[in-house]
Amino acid sequence: MRRSTRYVASSSAALALLFVVVGCWSSPPASPPSPPTKPPPEQAGEQAERALRGDAPFDLRFPEQTPPRRDVATAVVLAACQAGHHPSCWLLLQMATSQSALDVGFADAVSRCQKGDLWSCQAIPQLAADPLLPPGLPGEQGRIVSGKGGAPTDEEAAKLRAECGDGFAYSCKALADRSSDLAERREMHDTMSLAARAGCRRKVPDACLLVGPDWPTKDRLAALDWNCQVRRSQCDRYGAALLALGRRDDARREYERACQYGRSPDSCLELAALYRHGSLTEPVKDRGMTIAQAACASAKEDGDVDIYEECAASP
Repeated sequence: MRRSTRYVASSSAALALLFVVVGCWSSPPASPPSPPTKPPPEQAGEQAERALRGDAPFDLRFPEQTPPRRDVATAVVLAACQAGHHPSCWLLLQMATSQSALDVGFADAVSRCQKGDLWSCQAIPQLAADPLLPPGLPGEQGRIVSGKGGAPTDEEAAKLRAECGDGFAYSCKALADRSSDLAERREMHDTMSLAARAGCRRKVPDACLLVGPDWPTKDRLAALDWNCQVRRSQCDRYGAALLALGRRDDARREYERACQYGRSPDSCLELAALYRHGSLTEPVKDRGMTIAQAACASAKEDGDVDIYEECAASP
């Protein structure tokens, strides 16, 4: 009698089904797509600096074409600040083109200052009063005195000395400029220089503004360069330093940037004079004359034409 194969076939099918079921349970579930990650703070900071340095090119279409504002750079610097790159937040306090971006930078600097980060405290602009600035933050006396004239009182001087010791260069400067003690003025000047150089290496904007001719060449050029990137009206100072080093093409670029983006007749008239006297080579014929005419037209529009001799003599 032939043996039945029905049981064997049924058993094989059941075993195959078991393998399928076990296989399904042993496979790991599909993971959900990862959310986009923010760039690390330092990478975001590098992107912000590249945007800052690239937003003010030397443009021969000026003065026919007015250079744009810094909206693009502000957006990149704001993103870096929000990614946790605090020096980018400090930048917003100087170059933001919107109130909302300025508020983000201010909030970060104040919050970090309250937590004991003295670099963020130093980055707060020299404002005597501001609705977003809580009273009692480190460096407060230097911020108050910077907007006043005359020698500080004994109480103010004591607070300024303490702040200067904590690295607040503007507090040192107040004593270097106004102390009634001449010896203290000299001492505070040296201390101010050291504090400002340390802050500028951290790219604290106001610290770099205190750059002096007695700074080491490397520190001085780095400060003048950074001032030019942060405040485009400062590019002529960087241009003058480059011209003194014989770097005429580099100097011309920075003088042009100061004229084009600084929006001040002074910078443009200075550049026109450098072209006229041959200190700089004109990139195109009559560049100096064109710039001088545009500067005088701007001064006339503002009612300041009599301030500038070059403009007062023109029709």
